[in-house]
Amino acid sequence: MFLPEVRGVRINEGPSIRGTFLDAEYVFHYIAAGEWEFLLESEQYLVKPHTVLILQPNVLHFVRPLSGSSLVQYVIHFEDRDSAIAAQGRSAFALIPKGVRQQVSALFMSMYDEWKKQGNGADYVCAGIMTELLGLTIRHQEEAGHEDTPQHPGWVHVANALTFIRTNYSDPELTIAGIAEHTGLSVPYFSRLFKQFAGVAPIVYLHRLRVEKAQVLLVRSELNCSQIAEATGFSGIHLFSKVFKKVTGVSPLGWRKRLYSMSAG
Repeated sequence: MFLPEVRGVRINEGPSIRGTFLDAEYVFHYIAAGEWEFLLESEQYLVKPHTVLILQPNVLHFVRPLSGSSLVQYVIHFEDRDSAIAAQGRSAFALIPKGVRQQVSALFMSMYDEWKKQGNGADYVCAGIMTELLGLTIRHQEEAGHEDTPQHPGWVHVANALTFIRTNYSDPELTIAGIAEHTGLSVPYFSRLFKQFAGVAPIVYLHRLRVEKAQVLLVRSELNCSQIAEATGFSGIHLFSKVFKKVTGVSPLGWRKRLYSMSAG
C-alpha cells in the first residue's frame, strides 16, 4: 500500500475566496463553515457545511461562496495512487456526521501545524493523517452533502475559454478577441462573463498563467529570459519583464536569483 503524499495545506477564509482552478494533484476540501458553489467541468453543486469534497487531478473547477459570513475551507493538495478515492476516477463527496466533525477538524489542524513547521518526519506524519482523512471520507461517502443545481449557462463558455487559453497560452498571437471568437461570444459579453467566474479579466488571467509557466521554466530549465519569454507566449523580453514584475513584484532574473540563493542557503 502506498501512502498519500501531501503537497500543500492551507485554510481559505472569507468571501474573497473565489476563482477558477486546474490542479495537477488531488484536492481535499472540507467545508468547515458557509455554503459554497462548485462548478466541476459540466457539473454544478451547492456544497453545505461539514462536507468533504475530493477533486480528481486535472479537473477544471470554479469555486465561489454563497453565504455572506463565516466562510472557511480546509484544503489539502495531495498525490494518491492506492486508495478507493483514486480507484473511483471521479470526484467524491461525503457529509461528515456530527460526532465525527471535531475529529476531522482536529486531524486537519494537526496536519496544518506539521506542514508549517516542516520538522523531521513531517512528510510521514502528514501522510498518516491524510490516510485517516481519506478513510473517514470513504466511510461516510454515501451520505452525500451536496445538491445538484441547474448548470449556469455561462460556465460552459468560460470552461471552453479556459481550456483554449491553457492549450494556446504559448502563442504570442493569442488575443482576447480570438478567445471570445472561439467561444462564439462578443468580446464585451465574454469579458464580463469571464470575470464573473474567474474573478479577473481575461487578459489578467492570461498574463498570470504565462508568468506561472515562466516561473516553472526559470526553476527547472537553463533557458535565458528571452527564450522563456518566447516559450510562454510573450512577444518580447520587454513585455515579459514588465508583466512578470507586475504579477510577482520582482523581475524574472531577480526571481531566479532569489530562488538560487534560497536553495544555496
